[in-house]
Amino acid sequence: MDKTIFSKIFESFVLLESGSDLLQEYCNSIEEPINEKYKRLLYIKKLAEKNLNSKILDDISLPALIKEINKLLPIKKNRIQQNRNSFRDILYDEDNIEDQKFILNNFIYNCSIIYVDSIRDFPNASECILKYTKYSEQETKTIFSNPVEKPKIFLNRLQIVKYFLFQNGEFKTKFQKNSEGLEINTLDCLLGNSEDLMVIGMLIVNEEGKLQLQDERKVINISLDETQSGKGFFTPGCIVLAQGVFKNEIFKVKAMIHPTQIENKMNFREIYENDFFGAISKAFKTNNLKNTHCNRKNMSNNNLIDPSEKVKSEENYLINFIKNNSDLTNLKYFYPKNSENYIHANYENLKKTSSNSNSLVDKIFSATQEFLTDEFLLIISNPDLTNENILTAIDKIIQGYSISSCDENSSVPFMILFIGNFVSENSYNSFKLLTSAFENLANIISKNHSIMKNTYITFIPGPEDFSVFSGFPKFPINNIFVDILKKKLPNVIAATNPCRFSIFGKEFVFFRDNINKNLARNQIFSSDPEKNREYYIHTILSQGYLAPVDLNTTARIWHRAHSLSITPQPDFLILADIILDFVVNSGKTTVLNPGSFTKDFTFYIVYPIRNVVEPCRVNI
Repeated sequence: MDKTIFSKIFESFVLLESGSDLLQEYCNSIEEPINEKYKRLLYIKKLAEKNLNSKILDDISLPALIKEINKLLPIKKNRIQQNRNSFRDILYDEDNIEDQKFILNNFIYNCSIIYVDSIRDFPNASECILKYTKYSEQETKTIFSNPVEKPKIFLNRLQIVKYFLFQNGEFKTKFQKNSEGLEINTLDCLLGNSEDLMVIGMLIVNEEGKLQLQDERKVINISLDETQSGKGFFTPGCIVLAQGVFKNEIFKVKAMIHPTQIENKMNFREIYENDFFGAISKAFKTNNLKNTHCNRKNMSNNNLIDPSEKVKSEENYLINFIKNNSDLTNLKYFYPKNSENYIHANYENLKKTSSNSNSLVDKIFSATQEFLTDEFLLIISNPDLTNENILTAIDKIIQGYSISSCDENSSVPFMILFIGNFVSENSYNSFKLLTSAFENLANIISKNHSIMKNTYITFIPGPEDFSVFSGFPKFPINNIFVDILKKKLPNVIAATNPCRFSIFGKEFVFFRDNINKNLARNQIFSSDPEKNREYYIHTILSQGYLAPVDLNTTARIWHRAHSLSITPQPDFLILADIILDFVVNSGKTTVLNPGSFTKDFTFYIVYPIRNVVEPCRVNI
């Protein structure tokens, strides 16, 4: 800044040459716009008028004022710069502790598998928005909810839809007069108004069987005699945008559509502050459930190596960091096979990666992603484990990845997911059948030592599998079955339904229910059967909820019903329904239905890094 500016600002003081030089050096050291620097100088002037007895400003009186103003207005540094070509530039700079957290945590996040339990770990998105207190730990361990939680099932969903809807430039509230976009009103605005209005609310059916529209404050009767509906299924329990005229206490709907789909456009740092998925909260923040996502600023520093240790080389820093974090019990880590050897062998070749960035940090991320590009998982849905033909087909799949058949280091799946129902018989006898079925499955998998040692075997219960509660979220398979499996398989994960995995930085949501049948059966408008799949996918993604039907159709644990939310959309959505298998790309989300393994022995292979899904079939 020019020294003449200092003379004008401090015209009521005697600004000596040493003081002017100090102010110029201070302003040049701050990476802020000129108006921000000007504001700092004005604050220094106010402090000088308040605290100094003398009118002389020099290199003796100014340092104390500058130190005080830095406390009031912390300097915002553009710390992570693209022209840095050394990892040490950031990691060994003691002033950049915050950036170290994000860089290292991002590195770990993109090399890890993180399982998010719908019962204990998944955050309520409406709490992320409003920042209010999370449920107590005691409440999460029971299926019995407080009565006040029942209306929150609807209120939380409506709140989330509105939050993201009004961030879209295509819509606005009536208070945003200067904004462009379609105005969306509350149901209160219909009273005494004869104009055409668009409102948002949930479709419900009252005790008399009449359709109504409901929001936070009001319930109104609606008429659909002249309604044109948009794409998708419209059922009681769906949140909709409806346009029409309110007349004679009835809202005559002219048009009805689903809300717009919400894609996830946040980067790692933004997700860190508002984790709607739950993986980052579980992995990198406090283990205390009550503070999982509410105290977002209180990051745990236990995962970081003290920069003052000054380890000798950047590659050793990465290796030590991986070792230091390998014993975290709340995080399922998957590291590339021989990861230490990989870093040692390829450290000098990182500049040859496909990354165009000059930053070594970006090159490390790129090299890691390239190394994981061939890693894959298997999805087997609805296998009847009491059927001998099914066990034979699974045995054929498992033995296909034996050491004699392939290279252990490159062709063994890092995870195999079995999604229920696991028995076809739905009776009290199913418990006994499951016991023997899991024993037989464990014997088959344990014969392949490479899979037994290197692969996570995950089980997600189906809607008809044995459970304490028949609704959602569904508890994991019983510990009795888990103990049977763990006797021979060390890497068993008993997951909830739905469940979430963050795999190499990609978000996966798995859900098993016959939701397509429920949507088609309860729709209020007739639809073309040939568009069943298209409508099914559009309804789930637009609603941002896995069960957009009323509680009479799909039961839910009231205080955990928010775990069925998929807003913003994940990278992969696996809807394990009984309808024919399919793979559809909708925006940035890959929607997969693996079908029924019992019907046609079809299963799917997913490559997370490549965003590739391959259907496979076993011939027996």
